[in-house]
Amino acid sequence: MTPVAALAQTGTPPPVDPTTDTSMARVQSEADAELKAQLNAFSALLRDAVETGGQRLAEWANETAPGVQLALASNPIVEGTPLPDGSVLFDVRIPEILGTSVVLWLRQVPPQAGATPVSRGGRVSGTSVVKGDEMVVPPGSPERRTPSQQFSDYVRDALIDTVIDGSRVLAIEQGQWLTVVASGIDVAVTNPLYRNTSRKLILSLKGEDVQAYLRGDITRDEVKVRIFERRF
Repeated sequence: MTPVAALAQTGTPPPVDPTTDTSMARVQSEADAELKAQLNAFSALLRDAVETGGQRLAEWANETAPGVQLALASNPIVEGTPLPDGSVLFDVRIPEILGTSVVLWLRQVPPQAGATPVSRGGRVSGTSVVKGDEMVVPPGSPERRTPSQQFSDYVRDALIDTVIDGSRVLAIEQGQWLTVVASGIDVAVTNPLYRNTSRKLILSLKGEDVQAYLRGDITRDEVKVRIFERRF
């Protein structure tokens, strides 16, 4: 009886070829390394987006009150996570913006008729990407743009641009999702009375739409309106 026949009769599995195991492990390791590189590249683009929003806010502030100095309390934190179905999720945590002249600036800018601005300690909340309330105005008073509202608009727009234009660095396929979740973090201000309570901004784009845009089947404006935007 041949050794193969004997194994078949006894039901004993054939010996594992160590060469094959090593090859499979190497392929998986290379795939993981490539995925990590993609996640790191897109994370860097998201950090740039937050900083771009801050730079645009600084430009807007300087036009409103020349000389005002603004800065992020810390670097934004971005973490990318692969999901079982091949989708990717990015968590973007945005620090508040500090300004040595923010309070003075808010006092210098003439409020609209009937408005009574109230400062929250000279900072712009990082969670303003969802909605800020840096100043409170009495009911019926004309609304005025606040630093948080401006920061909200600038960072949101920059994140959307990154989801569209930066998607080419990711291997997002049909049936998968690219999702970015943005929320604020308090770094310099730890007083519980001023704890961030704003909701998260969630941006999601289907892999089918990513691929269609990269192939040129749909325009940038078309893929932009296909981004699912939610606040939670």
